[in-house]
Amino acid sequence: MAVFGPAGAGKSWLVWAAARASDRLAVVVNCARTPDPAAALQRLGPAAGDVLLVLDDLEHLDRKRRRWLWRAVEDVGAAFPAVKLLATDSRADRLPWAVSVPVGRLAVPVDHTVTGLEELARTPSVSAFTAAMRQSRPEFALDAHNRADVADICAAVHGVPGHLALAARLADTEGLDVIARTLARGGWDDGLADQVTRHAERSGRPGIDRRGRVVMTAASLCPDGFGADAMRHITGLSDAEDILERLAGDGLLEVLEAGSGTTASAAARRYHLPLPALAAVRPDAADGRALGGAHSEYYLRLAEVQAAEVWTPQQSGALLSLRQERRNISAALRWAVENGREGRAVALVASLAPYWRWLAELPTLRFWVLELIGRQSSLSAGDAHRLNVLAAEVFARLGEHEAALDAIEVAAGVATATRVGEAAVADRMFATGLALHATVRTRAAEQLRRAAERYRAIGDEAGAVAVEFDLCAVEFLLGRRREADRTARAALSSATRRGDELTCGALLLRLGAFAAAGEDPRPLSASSTSSSPSAAPPSASAAPSVSSASAAYVERAMAKLRGLGAAAAVGVLACQVDTYLEPSVVRRATDLARVLGSFSAHHRADFGDTSPDFVVGHRERRLADQLGQRALAEAAANGARIPLPELFAEIAMHTLGADTAEHAASPRPTPLTRRETDVAVLVGEGLTNREVARRLAISEWTVVNHMRHIMRKLDCTSRVQIARWVSATL
Repeated sequence: MAVFGPAGAGKSWLVWAAARASDRLAVVVNCARTPDPAAALQRLGPAAGDVLLVLDDLEHLDRKRRRWLWRAVEDVGAAFPAVKLLATDSRADRLPWAVSVPVGRLAVPVDHTVTGLEELARTPSVSAFTAAMRQSRPEFALDAHNRADVADICAAVHGVPGHLALAARLADTEGLDVIARTLARGGWDDGLADQVTRHAERSGRPGIDRRGRVVMTAASLCPDGFGADAMRHITGLSDAEDILERLAGDGLLEVLEAGSGTTASAAARRYHLPLPALAAVRPDAADGRALGGAHSEYYLRLAEVQAAEVWTPQQSGALLSLRQERRNISAALRWAVENGREGRAVALVASLAPYWRWLAELPTLRFWVLELIGRQSSLSAGDAHRLNVLAAEVFARLGEHEAALDAIEVAAGVATATRVGEAAVADRMFATGLALHATVRTRAAEQLRRAAERYRAIGDEAGAVAVEFDLCAVEFLLGRRREADRTARAALSSATRRGDELTCGALLLRLGAFAAAGEDPRPLSASSTSSSPSAAPPSASAAPSVSSASAAYVERAMAKLRGLGAAAAVGVLACQVDTYLEPSVVRRATDLARVLGSFSAHHRADFGDTSPDFVVGHRERRLADQLGQRALAEAAANGARIPLPELFAEIAMHTLGADTAEHAASPRPTPLTRRETDVAVLVGEGLTNREVARRLAISEWTVVNHMRHIMRKLDCTSRVQIARWVSATL
């Protein structure tokens, strides 16, 4: 009989338990620690007839020693037919003559939501990790505060029981949050490697030769894991796949039967550096520099290829690849920024910006924009223009309109001094329209319309449709509902022709918002998005109510997004709710928490995603910083009780319906801008500058500048006076 499974799955523990329970004399040969297992078998005496022969860790034998061992086993079997054999290996195909018993990984959580604590606790890997933690901390329990850290750890070690036990020992000494953050970053960490060396059980793994060390060093650069294609490009080794399989057999790499992003097509197997193997990796500085450059080049190229395919019929695969490789791409960007390749980094960030925008990953885009702005003195004029336009868009979408206009002014200055292309001009018009939305909507609509025309003139239909997504909302808020409807439908038709399901889903949700916030001029026809009559909203003759029309759009959008995965669906929903159209940061965060709660309760099970992406949990973690854990839990629980179409219609009504005629229902005017008002309100609640910055997702320095402006405009000299003004005015 052969027990097979990954390193750390508990194979050795099982066979040792079987040996102890057997009434036979157990002879255990640990192939990882015995130099010559075949010689050990040859020393068996006359008692071998009643022996249970245990051959543990066969994966550590090379082909020659394995061949010698099988000859010795055959000799023992011929001399003593009553001998029973029990073996362990990482792969069943190397023991075809044995009855195979698989020992696999424990199931890991797919998500960790604030409303799903009981379900998370029942997940096998979480249950095992909790039990391991209680070995040293009997009082340990899974709760709302540590759920995200526990889930991150279980996912990072892929549910391997032995690795969960090791992670628990590390968490006990270093702290649960520290280990969770380190493992979530992925890749090699010298501090964590030292801790693993102290806590991991000693193993008899064979030494690593020079080529194996190169591959292990390259593996340490890949926090998301990698495929054989990536390793061939990074190391330049033509036999990289053979080396990977050997290292996996030695337990130094972990193999998952999952796709791996490549620059060409999806790979079938993905390799990861397992937690115990960190003790065996000591990256060489010279190798690290050369491999770091090759790693950066490979994943920058991969990101460029996939970013271009996001807006093509290959969209689903491109989205999956970008999500699978997100930390590898981030590491590649980091290397490029720190090693004099800022221009290449700017080009990639600009290529990924539409992807991050549609999936509501503005914090990621903002992070890279601010990283590069600090280095723009080394950029060419064209790259500096592109970067400042990106900065303007990010600031405008986050409600920092004054900063957005400042960035536009810098970009315009660069364009005056250096000729830029038509695409750059269209980009600047787009960002200008977004920046003007808060102050002069009529001019904002005109700028956005001209930007869409420019994009179409240069053949960038995807760019034009992206502009029209924002343009139709501005037109709706100006009271031009027919124009808004026509703009949205024309954009939807264009996206449908190009096979862009992601944009179709976003535009269907926008039309649903229009239907909820006001009259829907005409129902959506089936031909505009699909040939399926069952998927279309009610016909015109049915005279649907506003709520039924809105619900039909939302259901149609979710059907479109279902094929792209939960991450895409949650991203597009967040893009609709966490939007600059709603000036209140706290209200945006609360609405998003409610939508996440509704999605988890009513739609998450409809998606076939089984990988631990934590698409809801990670967003809830950011929302907890803005709202606090209690407010987040209350908002998510409220959303879980409401069907998504009904909740979406309610949010659309207060986002679009209450402000369609140039602030007709706006609160009493104040001398402060919207962002200054947000800061003043939070100061009035007693928050420090650092807490305000965290709530509003801006830098502490930006808060200080806003405070100076607030005090000057209100003629205040203290935070107490600001709080009194807020209480009396807002």
